[in-house]
Amino acid sequence: MAKSRRDDWFVGVQVNAISLLDEGIEPVLDLFQQEAAANAVIVTAHGFNPEVIDRPLEFPGHGERGSHHGAGGFFATPHPEFYRDVPLGDFRAREPVFSGFDVLERVLPAAHSRGMSAYVYVLETASTGGKARNVPGFPRLLEIDMLGRRGGLPCINNPGYRAWKLGIVEDLEKSYEIDGFLWGVERWGPLHRTLAGECPVCCIARWRARSNDGGPIAPAARRR
Repeated sequence: MAKSRRDDWFVGVQVNAISLLDEGIEPVLDLFQQEAAANAVIVTAHGFNPEVIDRPLEFPGHGERGSHHGAGGFFATPHPEFYRDVPLGDFRAREPVFSGFDVLERVLPAAHSRGMSAYVYVLETASTGGKARNVPGFPRLLEIDMLGRRGGLPCINNPGYRAWKLGIVEDLEKSYEIDGFLWGVERWGPLHRTLAGECPVCCIARWRARSNDGGPIAPAARRR
């Protein structure tokens, strides 16, 4: 029989670690294949936002109900060799429900044995909620506005923050048999942040130096 074009489609379902714990890995993958004709599973490996670390608040339909009140973090096993230049402490998810649970170690072989691809979802950061309040040292990575106040989001030009995210990507790629990444960034742009009453820029020394190399934008912004 001729192969349908639809057989080549990517049909992936994103799932949080807590759902796999609550309902079981095999039943969840069964559901994805039977009800959604999925040929890929996208597993949240790292994040702090409620929508990617917790149980859904609306229409859960099945499984456990109610928040586990966790703060998020890393749902796999961090390997120290990838984080030598990272100025942070342990960033694994610390809630007892996740104790001893490496979501990728459990899901990847189960998915691959079914012929499913397995991707990891990493939410870099988001303006919509979720703070890394359980990660020692995280405040030193935060943005600093023109008035010297620390913001709520990490600075993307901070070397420590960049080393952390690079370490996570390298760790996931080299330590696990993954098929790819879904990289999430949900930061607001400068206009949105200004309308919300926030300072739209980060003015730490590294940012100033980088901006000054590109022209007079940073000095003009500080004067205003």
